[in-house]
Amino acid sequence: MPHLSAIGKIFATLPDGCTILEKKLSIYEHLPNILPPGLLVSASDVIEDVSKFKECEPSEMIAFATESSLEVAKDHGVFILDSKGKLKSVLQKPSLKEMEDASALLPSGNALTDW
Repeated sequence: MPHLSAIGKIFATLPDGCTILEKKLSIYEHLPNILPPGLLVSASDVIEDVSKFKECEPSEMIAFATESSLEVAKDHGVFILDSKGKLKSVLQKPSLKEMEDASALLPSGNALTDW
């Protein structure tokens, strides 16, 4: 979207006439009721479905992830979880070998990504 480089993707207009920012704000409207106080950082080039998100206990960080194919994962941030499901590290645009070496692959053969 080169035509948005000066103002950012967040102001791109969606087919329904809303900008990505307006859509994200409406989607996130219920989050203050179920998340502990803190800072929300969100990518401007993705619209997450948080409709089934449940109440969270306070923690240092909560990250939204989606299970993605390795073809998708190689072009995004990949989350590595410890045995308790806590975030251990993040790989940025990793190769398949980097994902394998970091134990990023899920039993399904996919990976958790920030996309």
